[in-house]
Amino acid sequence: MSHDGLKFGLYEGDLNPALGLPIAGYLELKKGVGFYDRLYVKAVSLKSGDTRVLLASVDTCGVGKQTCDAIREEMEVKHGVPRDNVVILATHTHSAPDMDAWSPRMWASDQEKDTIANRDRTKETICWSLSQAMALEEPVDSVTYSSTQIHGLFTNRNDPSRKVDNEVSVLMLKGKKSLLLVNHNYHPTILGANNYYYSADFPAYLTRRVNEKLGPAQVNCITGSCGDVSVRLVLGHEFAPRRNIANTVKYGNQIGDSLVRCLKSGKAKKLKDSALAAKTKRLKFDVKKHPDKDEALSLKSRLEKGIKYAGNSREKTALEFKLEGVVQWLNILDLNAEIPPSLEVDAGSVSLGTDGFVLAWAPGEVCSHTGLALKDQSKYKVTMLSGYGNAVVGYIPPSESYENEEYEALSTPVTEAAIQELEETLVPMVS
Repeated sequence: MSHDGLKFGLYEGDLNPALGLPIAGYLELKKGVGFYDRLYVKAVSLKSGDTRVLLASVDTCGVGKQTCDAIREEMEVKHGVPRDNVVILATHTHSAPDMDAWSPRMWASDQEKDTIANRDRTKETICWSLSQAMALEEPVDSVTYSSTQIHGLFTNRNDPSRKVDNEVSVLMLKGKKSLLLVNHNYHPTILGANNYYYSADFPAYLTRRVNEKLGPAQVNCITGSCGDVSVRLVLGHEFAPRRNIANTVKYGNQIGDSLVRCLKSGKAKKLKDSALAAKTKRLKFDVKKHPDKDEALSLKSRLEKGIKYAGNSREKTALEFKLEGVVQWLNILDLNAEIPPSLEVDAGSVSLGTDGFVLAWAPGEVCSHTGLALKDQSKYKVTMLSGYGNAVVGYIPPSESYENEEYEALSTPVTEAAIQELEETLVPMVS
C-alpha cells in the first residue's frame, strides 16, 4: 500500500575519474594515483502528485554554482522539474578530484584542461543519474526516522570546548527497495593532506557497513554543519600519520555500527504525513574587502613570527591553522579582477509533511552555530541540514570566527553578514 501517493526512485552513477587529476580540499597540490573506494553520484527522485524533487549526493569537495545551474536548467527543460526543486549536494570529501567550485586555480596550466573535462563529465553523470532515478520511481510503503548521538570522534577544531552537533539523523523510505538518508555533521577529512588516493572518506565505509548489516538499496550521506568540526584535535594536523585509511575505515565502521544499532532498536518512528514541498530563496553575499593584500601580508608575517616563538605544540598548531587561512585568502586575492563584489546563490529546503521531515540546504560550509540554531527552532520531527548545496561559496562562519581571526573567517570570501542572511532565510523554512 502506497504512502499517501509518495513515490521514490534511486540510481547510483560511478564518477570514475581519471587518475592524475588534482585532489581538492587542501592547499598542497597533489595528483590522484589510485582509489581507496569508488566515487559516486547517488540520485534520488521524490514524487507526490504533481510535485517532484530531485536530490543528488556527489562524492566531491564541492560542485560549483555554474555546474549546478546547468544541471538544474537541464532538468527543467528536458524533464519539467522546476530548477528550485533540484538540489545538488556535495559530500565534501577532501580526497576527490578538484571541481573548481570556489577556489584559486592552484594547479598547473597543463592540468586545467583535464580538470575542466572531469567537471563536465561529472555534470553529465549527475544529469544521467537524476534522469534514471526518475525513470525508476516506485511507491513508498513507509517512511521512518531515527537519530543517535555519537561523541568523541570529532571536535570544534578551533576550541574543543565549543559545542558541536553530534547527532546523526536517519530517514528511511521503504518500498520494494529501501533508501537511507543519513545526515551527519562531521568533516570528511580523516584522510589528510598526505593522501594521494581518491576516496569518499569515512562515508564510504559507513555506507559499506550499513549495507553489510541492513542491505538498503542506497545510502546517501548528507554532510551538515561541519565547517568548524574536524579530527584535527583528535587525530592531529593535516599531515599527521593518524590521518590515514585505517582510521578512515575505523570511523566509518563506528558510525555505521551506531546507526545499525539505532535502526534495529525498534525506536524508529513512523512519518505519516508525507506531502512533498520544496522552497528556494535567492541570496546575495557581499565579498569581504578586508584583510586586503597589505593587511593579509602583515597578518601572515605576524603569524609566522608567532609560530616560530610558540610556547607549546597546541599554540603552534592553532597559529599554523590560522596561517593556512591567510595563505588561502592571499591566493584568492591573486585572482585580482576575477573576484566579484558579491556572490549570488540560493538556499532552500525540501520537506515531507507539515511537521514531519525537512532538509534545509545552504550554498557553503556552514558551522555548528547554524546547524544547532536551525534544529532548536525547527517545528519538524526530523531536521536535516546540508552544506554544499547548489554552490560552494566557502565558509559561512559565525561572528566569533571573524573576531578571533580563525581559519574559517580568514579563508572565506564572504563578509560576516552572510551568516545572518543565511539563518534569516533558513529558519522560517523550518519553523
